[in-house]
Amino acid sequence: MYIILFAVLLLGFSFRIATSGALSPFRHDEELLRQFSAWKADGAHVPAPEGPPICAVYRSDEKPSLNVQKHLERVLAYMKKPVRSIDVLREPLDPAGCEAVIASVRQLEQLGDPIRLAAYAENGGSIMITLPPEINDAFYQWYRKLGIINFGRYDTKPGVELTGNVLIGETGLRIAGETFANWSLEVELDPESRLLVRSADGNPLLWERAYGRGKVMVFNGTMLESKSSRGLLAGAVSMLVPDFLYPVFGSKVVFLDDFPAPLRPGTTEDIYRLYKRDIPAFIREIWWPDMLRIARQHDLVYTAVLIQSYNNRVEPPFEEPVDEDVRGLATFGREVLRGGGEIGLHGYNHQSLENRRSVYDYNVWPGIEPMRESIGEALRHLQRAFPDYRPFTYVPPSNVLSPDGREALKQAWPELAVIASLYVEDAQDIAYVQEFEVAPDGIVEMPRVTTGYGENDYFRWVEANVITLHGFFSHFIHPDDVLDPERNLGESWDRLRELFAEDMARVRRTHPWLKPVGAAEAAADMVRTLTGRLVLKREGPVLRAEWEPEPAGTLDFILRTGRAPKRTEGATAVRIDEGVYLIQTGSARFAIEWEE
Repeated sequence: MYIILFAVLLLGFSFRIATSGALSPFRHDEELLRQFSAWKADGAHVPAPEGPPICAVYRSDEKPSLNVQKHLERVLAYMKKPVRSIDVLREPLDPAGCEAVIASVRQLEQLGDPIRLAAYAENGGSIMITLPPEINDAFYQWYRKLGIINFGRYDTKPGVELTGNVLIGETGLRIAGETFANWSLEVELDPESRLLVRSADGNPLLWERAYGRGKVMVFNGTMLESKSSRGLLAGAVSMLVPDFLYPVFGSKVVFLDDFPAPLRPGTTEDIYRLYKRDIPAFIREIWWPDMLRIARQHDLVYTAVLIQSYNNRVEPPFEEPVDEDVRGLATFGREVLRGGGEIGLHGYNHQSLENRRSVYDYNVWPGIEPMRESIGEALRHLQRAFPDYRPFTYVPPSNVLSPDGREALKQAWPELAVIASLYVEDAQDIAYVQEFEVAPDGIVEMPRVTTGYGENDYFRWVEANVITLHGFFSHFIHPDDVLDPERNLGESWDRLRELFAEDMARVRRTHPWLKPVGAAEAAADMVRTLTGRLVLKREGPVLRAEWEPEPAGTLDFILRTGRAPKRTEGATAVRIDEGVYLIQTGSARFAIEWEE
């Protein structure tokens, strides 16, 4: 009797310690709260960039041209470069004063007098064509200047292989098959051209060639029309203009969706056969220790987004559902925080905050009020485990969030700072797809980019593109992927663990400069970058940079250059790839100097 009583008291005492600050290693980050509050109160203004513009030429009556132009304008805005958009149906191109000319037109006659444009490049200007050129009289005037010595027919070319580092750290990357295909012109290049990207069968897709004191570059394909290839566009632009400097976020974030959450009772045939455990014991004793080990070995910090209940309620009452697990939240959550991670919200349950239509067979919420009440209950659930912890990050269940759902979140959760959903469009067009930006209400839109325990060609490509443009890695996985025979592709946890560890090891090996952080800290770095202005001035062998406003923390930049910097002032420079340097500074003014 006394032994049982003692055990009960000890268990209760242990739980109180687990849910108190005594064993909770998180720090109460008032600075993050202060920053998020300021952005919401004042609005995050993005100042217009200064300096000579990059002239972006397009045709408003052709969809491919409009598609590339849309992404180019986004890319240049992220890179803090002024852009002058020129619709050739309304005004002619005048290259005078352009830092570079980037033409998303197939008809080269739309670029005006070829002699004048050639003289622009001859005198140090840079020209890029972003679509396969049309074979006509203007093409015959231009093709040798573009580095082409022979050409054939247009054809769809599957596969992509990088022969240069236009995507940072990815020389040799090969994406085979039909995952990415380009409609392109079959061409043969002259020996002076430098091939950067080719199709699986070897047809040139991207190349550059010196022209006088300037440069010409051609993308002979159609994949720049896609958001998934923005990094390819960014990499090309950064190689087009000499000594090209642009800001990046410099962060690495890994999300654990549906975790902590109530652990499903029972077992599966495979789990019991391989591990002799039911599902709760497998998660506690096998999966979670393995995930912690992978984080330690491969420099990861987890952002775990909780589910309170797996009931399907969309109407009150929501209080303290029978399957909630405060003890599990405290135990798992404490270890997430001890590893430097973060706890956010996935939801009260896994019913997406959608009141317009049914998606994925979820229940439709009847209105804003019950959505608001459910989020309030999920916040109370977290507070019962961690009374002093403030969550900042929300991940929509199944990446679906309606405008009313977003409003309900704001009403129930004034400190909400980050929404993390999806970067690329989904096939069904129902996901909450985001850009990296600060919304007018001050909430940071911070999309996740890749998912899964193993690598696949599509996500491998998107990952490389986002890292090149934004210096940002964002990945998410689910514990229950391991339990689902469709999502685990018939693989055991031993194999999935191996694949995940290999993938994270590759990311660390290729991009060791990315800082592992939780989502809220990544958002703070992101906003600092998005809302600043970069002003550059060249003084002989020195590039002087000024950042406005004075940074509240460290800023990261990518420098593309064909020559090694001699010294820096107010910043550090670390080579991260051939001709690519990570510039870091905490100062509003810094300089990079080369040999004359």
